[in-house]
Amino acid sequence: MSDESDFSDENFDDVDINNESEEDDVENNEEEEEEEEEEIEKVQAKFFTKYEKYKISEKPFMIPSSLSRFGLSEIINHFLNLETPVPFDILIDGVLLRTTLKKYLSRKGISSDDTIIDLEYILALDTPTPEGERIHDDWISSISTLSYNKSGRKWCLTGGYDGVVKIWDLNKIQQQFINKQNNENENDEDDYDEDDGTLYELQCHNKPIKSAFFIPTEDGKRGKMLTAGLDHTIKWWKLPPLVITKKNKKNYSKENSAKLLSRYIGHTDQIEEISLNPSNGKQFCSCSFDKTIKFWELNLPSMIQSNDEDEPPKKRRKLNLDQVSVLSLDDHKDSVTSIKWTDKRTCISGSYDKSIRVWDIPSSISTSILIGRKPISCLSVQENTNLILSGHAGDSVIRLWDYRSKEGELIKKQYKSHTGNVSSVNWHPTNEHIFVSGSFDNKVKIWDTRSSFCLFTIDKHDDKVLSTCWNGDDQLLTGGADTILQFHKIAINE
Repeated sequence: MSDESDFSDENFDDVDINNESEEDDVENNEEEEEEEEEEIEKVQAKFFTKYEKYKISEKPFMIPSSLSRFGLSEIINHFLNLETPVPFDILIDGVLLRTTLKKYLSRKGISSDDTIIDLEYILALDTPTPEGERIHDDWISSISTLSYNKSGRKWCLTGGYDGVVKIWDLNKIQQQFINKQNNENENDEDDYDEDDGTLYELQCHNKPIKSAFFIPTEDGKRGKMLTAGLDHTIKWWKLPPLVITKKNKKNYSKENSAKLLSRYIGHTDQIEEISLNPSNGKQFCSCSFDKTIKFWELNLPSMIQSNDEDEPPKKRRKLNLDQVSVLSLDDHKDSVTSIKWTDKRTCISGSYDKSIRVWDIPSSISTSILIGRKPISCLSVQENTNLILSGHAGDSVIRLWDYRSKEGELIKKQYKSHTGNVSSVNWHPTNEHIFVSGSFDNKVKIWDTRSSFCLFTIDKHDDKVLSTCWNGDDQLLTGGADTILQFHKIAINE
């Protein structure tokens, strides 16, 4: 082409594009060094982006085929001439580039001659950074967050194998972390001061808790929660005040008890997960090792008449805290380990029988059955799409399913990097491409669905990871068998 630019090292003095290293996160990276050739092999490429302020010329350039995303990002930054460089990721046909251009073309069987490669550049995900940690006295099996937008207040709860729920003031924990970062003289031994941000410690069950989450209230000051675990029981609680004011401070104590509103009785084995109806917040469902899924109403308890004639008539009327399910589904052939209520009439379950079932709740019919090769241990369903992530027992692979797909395989992709059972998967709340996983290999990994390779690995836990939870779109909470609740800053730039 007569009007194309020759983007070689002779006319690009500011960037050392020939000495670029290979990607750190490419598995089985070939560590072969080729002797420098007199003439560098080049390809024609065109850069484009959806970000107006980062747009450069879309005219094709000749660039070395030895470049990977780091060198390509440097080229873009050279044209933008920014005071502070901005890291970019590169997409080719919707897939993140994780090799050199030469290797990509070779694997795709594409000739570099007379071919213009379209390179879309997007803002790269920032490296996760630690933001402190806190101790729960036993294994952390469940994490939930709650925020109140009007005041900016945020809380989280951790459910543990000691049957205790701890409620934490995230604003206070964040401020403590900032204060520590600003105080150069603070010692490591002061990480846990007398006030570590714990609001309450609530003994909710006599056996391990497997699932617990907040139920938001309109004023955001006095929440409710559901807890469930190995005692086969679900409990609905009214929490003590989450905001401590001058008025209620006199009666405040970390040991303040929550008020039990109802007990939900019916499962005959340990309860693995509970999920709230997203359309109204007035019903929830649960799944259990008893192979069933049950549906329940969040109704206040009714009064019953006692038959105890020794009691005065006024005291014979008592609250009946026990409630039974309004619907039970028993199509699974083995323990049901995960349940997600996705919209008004649909829920999705995973089981040790190696199946994922999509349920039409009003008709009690399983409308789709997805059969895999490994028992399902956890699920995450992306809001407003058909995509399901699954983790498995006896398997370290994460699978991506599209249950409404009319073409090809229902399993669209597989993600391999963990070396132990995947115990937790969670879609990012605002970015449709990003998700997190936790595993028995003690690691937390951040993924982008547009790449088969893990973006980042967080290796901070000393034992298996059991739970992961996003706090808004920029913080990740993780916990597990080392009893440590960890906080990680993750800036999603898209």
